[in-house]
Amino acid sequence: MDMLNRDTRRTKYLESHGYRVVRFWDNDAFAHTDEVVEQISNLLKDPHPPRATRGGLSLPGRGAFRTIR
Repeated sequence: MDMLNRDTRRTKYLESHGYRVVRFWDNDAFAHTDEVVEQISNLLKDPHPPRATRGGLSLPGRGAFRTIR
């Protein structure tokens, strides 16, 4: 199974358990930490995004956090 399929399956699994997946490239997290933190902070202001919202939230990469229901 290739990496994209594994990421897609993992994302669907996490979302089905109430997590919102936000991905960042490692190099962006290290080189642009302030911007990444600001983006995460902005996302946390709306802990209940529409379930259909996908993509466009962040740069592709890794990371996840749980939204409170």
